[in-house]
Amino acid sequence: MVQQETGDAGDAFLARVQQHAGLASRTEAQRLTDATLAALERSLSGGQFNDLTRNLPPALQPERAASGQAVAFDKGAFLDKVSGGVASVDPAEIERSVSAVLTTLREWLPPEEAENTMAQLPQELAALFTGASGTPRA
Repeated sequence: MVQQETGDAGDAFLARVQQHAGLASRTEAQRLTDATLAALERSLSGGQFNDLTRNLPPALQPERAASGQAVAFDKGAFLDKVSGGVASVDPAEIERSVSAVLTTLREWLPPEEAENTMAQLPQELAALFTGASGTPRA
């Protein structure tokens, strides 16, 4: 989903993910972002996912529009889906990493879009948009 050459805005987004997650490389941030967006695509309605990704840098937008119904995943199932696309299988590390991507999304999106996205997710998963402490991270 995420292209290799991300451009300035894409690189800035991935730099924020890397910083929030404490990752060693931009490549890790790219893999994590890709895996998290793929899981979000299945968890949100097609329309909401398209609205969300339309606000991302062009290089981070999917090549085709999402369609279909949201599939309800609890936090554990969501994190499991992300873990398939990253190097770690440690549940606590995956949760922190996913929270880093979702926190960056929240920072990047217009407030209304972030709220609409979180409204479609189970509360325990939506809480990851605010960071591990439950309060927004800067």
